[in-house]
Amino acid sequence: MTSIIAIVLALSLTVVGVLHLSWAAGVYFPFASEREAARKTMGDHEALPPWPLTTLVGALLVLAAYLVLALHWPTLRIVADWVYEWSIWGIAVVFFLRALEPLAQRTANADYNRLNRRLYSPFVLALSALAAVVALA
Repeated sequence: MTSIIAIVLALSLTVVGVLHLSWAAGVYFPFASEREAARKTMGDHEALPPWPLTTLVGALLVLAAYLVLALHWPTLRIVADWVYEWSIWGIAVVFFLRALEPLAQRTANADYNRLNRRLYSPFVLALSALAAVVALA
């Protein structure tokens, strides 16, 4: 069962990472424009962060997917075991804190607030829980 959880978590992180990388490259799928992407993913912003920052976020999400897989399958490891164990707990904590964001911040953008409450935060909370399960296994 933990293998399935690790795969689902890694796939989810990879998809979100690739989305960020595509936004950095100027492809704003599933949005029509950069402005729409910024308004629906960041609240009261008119543009996405600069491409190097968006690229960094995408690359870190893909790296997190690798760390999840390497923790579960030791043959994929290239550094010390403790790096993978602590990294997964770091991923769980970061996503848990992101899931709490709707409690701390409200923007004037009703679309973002709704998406954040109904989609983004529950999704990130699920990723946090999955990472904790993988870390405990």
